[in-house]
Amino acid sequence: EKSRGPVLEKGLEGVYRHTPGGKEKPFLVRRDPLLNFNFRDLPGTGTPLSIHWTGQFKAAQDGLYRMGALIPLTTSGQIEVDQKNPRSFTNSPYWEGELKKGWHRLDFEYQDPGSAVTKVSLLWKPPGQNQFDCMPNDVFGKIRN
Repeated sequence: EKSRGPVLEKGLEGVYRHTPGGKEKPFLVRRDPLLNFNFRDLPGTGTPLSIHWTGQFKAAQDGLYRMGALIPLTTSGQIEVDQKNPRSFTNSPYWEGELKKGWHRLDFEYQDPGSAVTKVSLLWKPPGQNQFDCMPNDVFGKIRN
């Protein structure tokens, strides 16, 4: 079967603000079918940027899952799964933990002090996979409207 690309109803919901902490009204809320992009033309690029992505993903089997984000050194992020093992913000956000087969909640927060151009990629390594790869659209749940 030929791959049709990402299903746009699936993915993560991105809430974009100019300040961290969630107090400011977002200037953009959108569905991101996967996180693997560069941006320079985003509204507010060049000013401080805070993005909080949330959604569900499906673990195909029990085992050790690892997630990491590739982001510029001038930025920081934090990854949480099922609100467990929260880490502090770092320029190399990483999460690992044992997960049961089924649906899990993903939170990824990203902060940029005001870069003109930035890149964000969310990678994962499920059990049995030899290397990190971009977290694929087909493991994400539907985004609520």
